[in-house]
Amino acid sequence: MENKPNPEIQRLAREKIGQALKMVAKKRGLSQRDIAEQTELPLQTVSNILNGNANYTFDSFVAVCQVLKVHFELHELDTDHTVWNEPPISKN
Repeated sequence: MENKPNPEIQRLAREKIGQALKMVAKKRGLSQRDIAEQTELPLQTVSNILNGNANYTFDSFVAVCQVLKVHFELHELDTDHTVWNEPPISKN
């Protein structure tokens, strides 16, 4: 079976990542403007990342992670299962 990119999974991944980053930004008291200033990224790019609206560069993602003081991990999936189909991150 071929592993072709699935646009729906890509969209869900951007949304889930954006939700998580947005929660951290809120916890740290940082606005999108604060993040844009500290990363030297355009405000629209930061907005796209936090809202999961559009594709963005890996470097932009890493810059936002650095400002928010978060890291990310990759986990290999052992079947056709995808974590992006799970419910959104809880807001505890």
